[in-house]
Order: sequence, then structure tokens, then C-alpha cells
Amino acid sequence: FALQDWIPHAVDASERYRTFARPSVFSHDRLVYTMAHHIGELRTPVICKSLSQELRRLMQEELLLRQKLIKAGVRDVSKDVDLPPNRLDKLDEESADYDDKRMCHSCKHICFFSAVCCECSDSKVSCLRHSHYMCRCSINVSKLRQVCWKFVFSVYRISFLTNL
Repeated sequence: FALQDWIPHAVDASERYRTFARPSVFSHDRLVYTMAHHIGELRTPVICKSLSQELRRLMQEELLLRQKLIKAGVRDVSKDVDLPPNRLDKLDEESADYDDKRMCHSCKHICFFSAVCCECSDSKVSCLRHSHYMCRCSINVSKLRQVCWKFVFSVYRISFLTNL
């Protein structure tokens, strides 16, 4: 499917796409997470180690940005929101359609692990990096701006997958 050293190149490409606000063909985060669920099928220790490191990097960024947003006054409403079912065990057309609905309005990154949404819009979402560009609502008005962890993966589950 890919060369052993594809992950660093994929990270660079994903960051470049975000910089130029260009939509990705597929979610890098979803690919990494889905591959982690199929870790036993991967052929070389090099790919397993690289995948583990990338999943750890993604998790650390998510947790850091979530904490910053919550400290800034954004509410976590993940327990109050029912999300439609989403396949996490494979990449298919249905998953891609689901991802297309959660694209950051600013950088066009697919918000796989979490997204910020505001009550002022039914359709706008933002990645954790660009939530301050989403709207003019005050972040201190807790009912207006909300964090919605679109995919609530527990820290334990991600940590388990990265301890390979």
C-alpha cells in the first residue's frame, strides 16, 4: 500500500494542505487511527513504530489544544451531543462522506478527533487550532461557543493503541 517511510511525508503534506486551506483527499488522522486498529496486519516493525509515534503525536496535540480551549472558557458538550454512527474500522465512501461534513471552515482540515462548533451556526465547525476564527461570538459566553468532541476516543484507548 505505501512505502515504509510514508508517515513523515503524510504529516508534511497534511500540514501543507492546512497552511494553504486546501481540502485533503482523505483524513490523515482517520487513516492513522484506522491503521492502528489493524496493527497486527502491518508487515514491518518500522511501520508499526512510525505509526505509533504519529498516533502519539496526534493525541498529544489534541489533548493540549482541548485543555487550552477549556481553560479559555469553551464548554465540552461531548456528553450532551448524540452523533451519527461512524465506521472506524475501515476507510470507505460512507466514512469519506461523513468526514466531508466536518471540515474546518478556516484551514479545511478534516476534524476527525474533535471539533469546535458554535450555537450561531448549524453547519460551521472548526479544528482546535482555528476555533478563534470561526465566529465573532465571545468565548466567555459559555452558551454560545461549545467544544464538541466529534469522536470521543478516551485517552486510555488511544494510549493503549500507542503502547505498541
